[in-house]
Amino acid sequence: RQLARMAEVSLAQATCKFIDECPTPFHLCAETGALLKAAGFTEIAEDGAWRPLLKPGGSYFYTRAGTTLVAFHVGAAFEAGNGINVVGGHTDSPVLKLKPSSKKSAHGYLQ
Repeated sequence: RQLARMAEVSLAQATCKFIDECPTPFHLCAETGALLKAAGFTEIAEDGAWRPLLKPGGSYFYTRAGTTLVAFHVGAAFEAGNGINVVGGHTDSPVLKLKPSSKKSAHGYLQ
């Protein structure tokens, strides 16, 4: 139980560090790209020729305009024509902003 709690705290600290390092979409793409490279992903050019680069079992990513990142893995048993699975997500980076005073009212209404 103590070990599980330590793992939870470590994950929370790593998440807070990641959020602190990613205040904008530009920072998010740069930091995520570095994490992907460290995990063995290869960066490719979005508008480049992919056919000679992509290999079964390979992991790749590209960025667009420094604010969009796409990462994918080619299955080890992939053969052209047998389909793909896609999972997507969207974020404008964490951009977590805390207002100094979040409770505001005007004209008798809470805003």
